[in-house]
Amino acid sequence: MIERFEEMKDTVQSVVRGLNILEIVVEHNEISLKEISNLSGLNKATAHRLLSTLIDTGYIEQVNKNGFYRPTYKLFSLGNKKIDQVDSYKIAHRFISELSNTINATVHLVVEDGIEVVYIDKIDPTNNSGFILKSQVGKRAPMYCTSVGKVLLSKYPDSKIKEIWEATEIKPLTPKTFINFEAFLEEINHIRSQGYSLDLEENEIGVVCVGCEFYNHKGLVEGAISSSIPIMYYESKSDYYIKHVKECAANISKALGYVPK
Repeated sequence: MIERFEEMKDTVQSVVRGLNILEIVVEHNEISLKEISNLSGLNKATAHRLLSTLIDTGYIEQVNKNGFYRPTYKLFSLGNKKIDQVDSYKIAHRFISELSNTINATVHLVVEDGIEVVYIDKIDPTNNSGFILKSQVGKRAPMYCTSVGKVLLSKYPDSKIKEIWEATEIKPLTPKTFINFEAFLEEINHIRSQGYSLDLEENEIGVVCVGCEFYNHKGLVEGAISSSIPIMYYESKSDYYIKHVKECAANISKALGYVPK
């Protein structure tokens, strides 16, 4: 009985300490481990352990550029019903800007609208030597021939995908565009298994797009991102581009409060 009481006491103490650290991080927005240790009265090892737990549960994140800690938008879900009003696309903008400059290519942010996708943001690399795609924000595109469209479709059951396919004017934009539904479903299953989508010159000859979806705090798909790369560059560095696009989408999801199950 005494041992159980002591265990409960330790648990309560850890919760109180964790909440105290969470309040400190929220109050300062960005703060170092040393400052957290000083303000909380905890040694660095204990503070770091509690911070790691808060990171794992999605309430705070560590800023790579300086190692500081800051709160995530998951906090809004605790009693604040206005979480749905948070402009998640402004949050995503920061991450796709970093991605564009890292891979030196154009990056798009899209959302699903009916049987199409809409391009709501576009970032070109600041380095003029990078590949810049001549696309426009506000552009609409069918889902069957874009990497972002296919990755969004992959989250639906096959029956829903068939509905969207039949409601779409399917036409070969290039010789590599999918125009057969059975072959397209095979592609969708491949996307489901690998966790990202490729547009291998299906929309435009000479251009490969890597697409990946991101999620909100409710675990729902919020949108998707894609990078557009000349095929000559992609073929020699495919793993590099795929890795960075997937990481970017995961970082957006995390910033929106999504915690993978």
